[in-house]
Amino acid sequence: MSFRKQLESICQQAPGSLAVMVMSMDGIAVMKHEVQDPGLDMEVFLIEMVGPVRQAMQACESVSAGDMTAFDMKVGKGHLLFHHLVDEHFVALLMAPDAVVGRGRFALRLHSRALNQELS
Repeated sequence: MSFRKQLESICQQAPGSLAVMVMSMDGIAVMKHEVQDPGLDMEVFLIEMVGPVRQAMQACESVSAGDMTAFDMKVGKGHLLFHHLVDEHFVALLMAPDAVVGRGRFALRLHSRALNQELS
């Protein structure tokens, strides 16, 4: 299944999804799918978030907590869920403020293997 189909499937499985994007830790967008206008420029937002996510990953490593595989945050526009992929890539899902975040986490985890294969 292609990147586009994987991203569409993530949004279908997680009601309340606004947009999903695969991006490298260098801030290079690989693919994006929007269900509706999220009310912000998701690419710019994720570029700004790469630094703090890297710091959180390094903090986990420095205290021997293990690899950080997921990161969630609540912002005014909704919930932003990160899931780490291979080769310094991640997938990020923006969900509406009233969405069931657990469905988004499950969809990201479910599709991470296929996304990793597409990146390899």
